Amino acid sequence: MAEIEGLNKVLKNLSITVDEIDKNSRKATDENAQDLLSEAIPLTPFKTGQLRESGKIIKTKDSSEEYMQEVSFGGGQVNYAAAVHEMPTKRMTTSTINWSEPGTGAKFLEIPLNRNLGKYRQNIIDKAKVK
Repeated sequence: MAEIEGLNKVLKNLSITVDEIDKNSRKATDENAQDLLSEAIPLTPFKTGQLRESGKIIKTKDSSEEYMQEVSFGGGQVNYAAAVHEMPTKRMTTSTINWSEPGTGAKFLEIPLNRNLGKYRQNIIDKAKVK
């Protein structure tokens, strides 16, 4: 009888721990998405401002019900976001394309993501640790 009570206590504590890890991992994912968006906006080309203003974070679940954050630009009248992001600037000369602000251009979302992957990964690891 004492063994069953002990096992029940272990299972209850394990469930609490898993829930805490899940909650903290979601928090880290939220923080990472917000950081990525804030780093991408200044790199986003600016002409009318619509492309920058279209930046957003969407909380989603994938087919396995895993919690995810989607950082994206575009939608509505800004149906050109993907085309601008993917412009093949390596094959173009600087006279071919004239970004309206220095430091902006193609890959405005990919550049900060790649630069911060380690930081984002570490944030999730740190938040998911059981204390």
